[in-house]
Order: sequence, then C-alpha cells, then structure tokens
Amino acid sequence: MSSSVRFGLGVRIIALSVIPVVATLIALLILVTNRTNSLRSRLQDTLQESTHNEIERSARSAQLVCQTAHEALKRQISSGLGVAERLLTTAGGVTFSKDDADWDAVNQVTHQKQRLKLPKMLLGGSWPGQNRDARIPTPFVDEVRNLTGTTVTVFQRMNEAGDMLRVATNVIGPDGSRAIGTFVPARTPDGANPLVSKILQREKYFGRALVVDAWYITGYAPIIYGSGEVVGMVFVGVRQDSIGFVRESLQSTKVGQSGHVFALVGTGANRGTYGLPPAGASVGQQLWDEHDANGGTPFRSMIEQAIAKRGSEVVHLRYPSRKAGGAAPQERLAAVTYFEPWDWVVGVDAPEEEFMGSITALASLVREVTTWSVAGGLLLLVLVASIALPLARRIALRLERLTLSADAVSLGDLRDDVAMGSHDEVGLVEASLGRIVDAQRAEVAVAKALANRDWTKDIPLRSDRDELGRSLQAMIQNVNAALVHTRLAADRVAASAGEISGASQSLSQGATEQAASLEEISSTMTQIASQARENAQQATKADQLTSNARSSASRGSADMGQLVTAMEGITSSSKQVAKVVKLIDDIAFQTNLLSLNAAVEAARAGKHGKGFGVVAEEVRNLAGRCAKAAQETTGLIDDSVKRIENGLAVAHRTAESFQAIEGEVLHASDIVKKIADASQEQSNSITETTKALGQVDQVTQRNSATAEQTASAASELAAEARRLQRTTHLFQLRMESEGEQAVKTSETTPEQPSLEEEFALARTS
Repeated sequence: MSSSVRFGLGVRIIALSVIPVVATLIALLILVTNRTNSLRSRLQDTLQESTHNEIERSARSAQLVCQTAHEALKRQISSGLGVAERLLTTAGGVTFSKDDADWDAVNQVTHQKQRLKLPKMLLGGSWPGQNRDARIPTPFVDEVRNLTGTTVTVFQRMNEAGDMLRVATNVIGPDGSRAIGTFVPARTPDGANPLVSKILQREKYFGRALVVDAWYITGYAPIIYGSGEVVGMVFVGVRQDSIGFVRESLQSTKVGQSGHVFALVGTGANRGTYGLPPAGASVGQQLWDEHDANGGTPFRSMIEQAIAKRGSEVVHLRYPSRKAGGAAPQERLAAVTYFEPWDWVVGVDAPEEEFMGSITALASLVREVTTWSVAGGLLLLVLVASIALPLARRIALRLERLTLSADAVSLGDLRDDVAMGSHDEVGLVEASLGRIVDAQRAEVAVAKALANRDWTKDIPLRSDRDELGRSLQAMIQNVNAALVHTRLAADRVAASAGEISGASQSLSQGATEQAASLEEISSTMTQIASQARENAQQATKADQLTSNARSSASRGSADMGQLVTAMEGITSSSKQVAKVVKLIDDIAFQTNLLSLNAAVEAARAGKHGKGFGVVAEEVRNLAGRCAKAAQETTGLIDDSVKRIENGLAVAHRTAESFQAIEGEVLHASDIVKKIADASQEQSNSITETTKALGQVDQVTQRNSATAEQTASAASELAAEARRLQRTTHLFQLRMESEGEQAVKTSETTPEQPSLEEEFALARTS
C-alpha cells in the first residue's frame, strides 16, 4: 500500500510540475501552427491576388505595347498611303493601255492558279511590267518604299467579284522574287473578304491582312478610275513579324523570375501558332493541340476564352505544364487578352512557385521557430522534472510515514507518537494527527476507568466544537444517572418486596383461618339438617323441637354473622394484597423502563458500554419476571375476591334464612299444623345452604393455595430485589444530592464479587 501511495503521489507531484510545461509547449505549438496556417492562408490569398494583379498588369502592358505600336504603324501606313496617292496623282494617275497582258494568277489563300488577260495598268503613263526580280527596280512602288520605308503593292481588279491581282509590288515571296501574279480573293473559304469588301465600297482599309504567306499591318486605298469605278487598290504595309521594337519590348518583359510574354494567332489557318514566341520557341510553332500534364489543352482554352472576351477582360488560367524526361509537372499561371487589330492573343506565362516563394520562406521560418520552441520546451521539461522528482520523493516519504501513523491510529494502536517534520503543510497535518492521538489516549484512559466500574470519570473536551467529546460526556452522564436511578429503584423494590412478603404471609394465615371457620359452619349446617329431618318426623314434639330449633337458629344466625364478618375480612385482605401486587407490578415496569434506557445508552457507548449493557439486560429480565409474577398473583387474587364476594352473598342469604327460621319458630305454636310443610321447606333451604357452603369451602381452599403462592412469589421478588441492589452497588457513581456531588459509595471494595459472579449467583438462586 505504501509503495503505491508513494508512487501515485510522486507521479501526481511530478505531473503537477510537468503538465503545465507540456501544456504550455503544446499550446505554443498549436498557437504557432494555427497562426502559421492562418498567416499562410492570408499570405497565400494576398499573394494570389497580387500575382493575379501582376500578371494581369503584364498582360495589359503587352496589350498596350501592341496597341501603341499599332497606332504608330497606322500613322506610318496612313502617311505612306498619302505619299503613294500624291505621288500617283502627281505622275498622272492610273490609266489603261489598249494592250493586254497575260497573267498566271495564283490565289494566295488556296494557291489555285488561273490564266487570264487584263489590260495593262499604266502608273503615271508607264507600265511597270511583270518584273519579278527584286534586284530590278519597279517604278512607283519602289519609289514609295524609298520614301516611307514601307512595303507597297499596286493591285488591279480582275473581275466583277473584286479579286485583286498584284501587278506591281516589292513584297518578296518565298522564292525570293517579287510576289506579282498572286491575287487577294474577294471571297475566302470562311466567307467574304472584309478587305476587298471595304475597298469595293470605295473606303480605305487599315488592319492586319495576309500578304502572300505572311501577315502585315496594312493600309489599303481604292484606285478610282473614270466615273468612279474601282479598278484596283494601293497597299502600304509593314510585315507584322518584322516590327523589331515591338518584339524586343515584349520579349524583354520579365514576369516573375522566368516568366515571359507571348502572342498566339487567334483565328484563321494559323490559329494557335506563335505570333510572338518566347525564348526557345519559333514563329509559327503550333500550340493549339498542345496538352498539359492533366491532358487538357490550355492554349486552346486561352485563345477561345480571350477571343470570347474581345479584349475587354484578361483571362486567367492555371495549368500543369509537362516536363521533358518524365520530370514532375510544374504549375504555371497565365493571363491573356485578345488584341483584335493584329489577331493576337497576347499574354504572360510564369511558374506559380516563383510567386509563392514568400510562402515557402515563411514555412521554412516557421519550421525553424517550431524546432527551437520544441527544443526549448523539452529543455524546460527536463529542468522541471529534475527539480520536481526529488521534491516529490521527499514529500511522498513524509506522507508515507504520516499514512502509517494514521493507519495505526485507525486500528486503535496509540502506542507510538507521531513523527514531527518541518513546519509546512505536511507538518501541520502531522501536528493535527499528534493532537488526535493525545485526545484518543485521554479517552482510552476514561474508557478503562469505566470498564473498571468507575463512573466518576469524565471525557475531557478538546474544544468547543468537540461533538464526539460532548456525546461521550452526555452518554456517561446518562448512564451514570440511569445507574443511580436503578440503584434507588432497587432499594425501593427491595423494601417493597419485604412488605409484600409480609402481607402475603398474613394473607395466607387469614385464608387458613377462613378455611377452618368454613369447616365449622359446614358441620353446624349438617346438624341443622339432621334436626330439620327429626323435626319433620317428630311433629308431635313440636314444642321441644321448636325451642331447640330456635336455639339452634339463634346460634346459626350468630355463626353466619361471624362467617359474614370473616369473609368480609378476607375480601378486604385480598384487596390489600392486590394493591401490593399492583405496586410490585408498577415497580417492575419502572425498573424495566430504567433498564431499557440503560441498555440504549450502553448501545450508544459501543464497546465501552458493553458490560453495562449486560447488567441492564439482567435487570430488565428480573423486572420482567417480577411483573409476570405480580400479574399472575393479581389474577389469582382477583379471582379469589370474586369467589369470596359470591360466598358472602350466600352467607347473607343464609343469615336471612336463619332469621326467617327464628321467626317461624316463634310462631311455631300457632302453626304446628304447618310444621311439616315448613320443615320440608327448611330442609330444602338447608340443602341449598350446604351446597353453597361447600362452594365457599372450595373457594377458600383455593384462596389459601393462592395466598401461599403469592407469599412464595413475594419472597422470590424480595430476593431478586436484594441481588439487583447488590449489583448496582458494584459501580462507583456520582450521586447528585441537593446540587452537590456525593463521594463514592462505601459498598465498592476490592473484596466485592464481580458482575459475572453476581449473575451466576442470581441464576443459581
């Protein structure tokens, strides 16, 4: 038990020291983790918003660069068209020769050829010829180029549909020659050509146009002849992929650390190809069906969504790019917008991780802080444990000793003193336990005195709040008072028992005398009966018999008076005996109540009142026996009284009969003739009287026996009362008399028998 207590208490003390540290460490880790996650979430949201805004600004910047370049080119082209128109007007305008020229016209879209004849178009009065050699100057177009730095082409209308044939140009085709003989169809596979439609409406056209096999930023002006018929058009343009300053500006733009700006062709046959490639890619590289790591087509999505927005909004896209060699895919962010004048989907593209570097740095910092926090917490935990462990052992050992002392006290072992330690909380508990031991030792001393029948001792109170001490004091006082009352009651019972015994002896003697008197009466009645019979037989001797009868009647009347007097005395004595027996019964009842109260107080006292409880039980048994004997005696006496009263009534009637006989005898001389009848009636009355006297005799005999039993019971009650008296005198009691405490009774001497001997003596008696 002690080892488990020490282990449990030590663990508790260590736990009380270590748990706060561990809880603080855990709380710190939880707080750091929660705050880190919250900060990371907010930082991620902020960075995502910042990244979103940054790449959107980059995409808008690229769009703005294209827009600025486009406006500059438009001014340049517009200026070039103006120069071409003025130069053509100055030279004499456009006229047609009567001669035709044969052309093998090639559709620049479908590359289909057709042969046709067209009048020669004269520019300023001269035909430029079908010059394909770029080294040989072509009039007008080369002059305008030299003046404006642009590419110039003169178109001649081929037919009513409006197909426009290049008849003079400095556009160089794929074979390195001037691209004459190719034409711009009025209709394409996708529908009407907006360029030709605009020109046929006698309006200028500015925009992006496919020139042979390349895209140009162009300006077209219709050539009006005669009455306003559109007979051709003049083209001034700059090749889109030759705008160096735009390319350099966009390609030099950095997005993040390795992001780039790009442009994809939005529509047409070249849809999805690079119009402005990033480093490592080439113009015309097809990306329309390029897949990412998830199998999606991000570039197709960029183009479709950007064209759907028509340049009004920037489209954002996040996709995992594929890496060569099976490397892990890289998440990339893209923002694109549509620049319709050039049919470019302009955008920026960059790795997502470059924008999330702050989160990575924060995570690294948090890991470092967490590591140092855990290390510091563990160091503090070890320090606290090294201090708490010896302290816990020392406190546990002291409490173990205190527990052993408390266990000994709980088992009633008060031999050893409680060890006292320091003046701390445990020391206060040790001092309190020591005071408890001292108080219990004092109570044990009082209990030993009570066990030795010395009830003059008292329990000392520990304080005003000592409920146990007060209860024990009350118990001792109550038991002492009960014993005092029992002793006094025993004395009274002994005295009353003596009186009852004397009265019972007198009752027995009276009953014997009454029986003798009844025998005499019975004998007399027998004689009267005999005389009555003789009187009936000897009617002739009436006078003598009458005289004798009168004399006998007088004596019988006197005897019956004595009988009545004796029976009344017996009745009075029986009632006195009944009163004495009633007194005995009341005394036995009071004794029984006192012994019952003493037994209750002894039970409350526990083992200290066990011996006195035995005494109280014996007293209660004696009182019960006395009460039972008294009740039986009372019953017998009541029955005797009733029978005596019945006999007394019969005696009264007999006396009245004798008086009647005496009267009859006085008048015998006058009624001699009626003597026989009177004698017969007298004989019947005497017979009845004899029967009544027999019953009275039987009652008297029983009354005599009852009186003897009452005398015997009274003698036994007196003996029991004397034994109870001797038993109560074995105790040393505090006798209260006139408010002062009396000294110990003189009956308590070393030579007195013990309680067990007294009880044995009572049982044998």
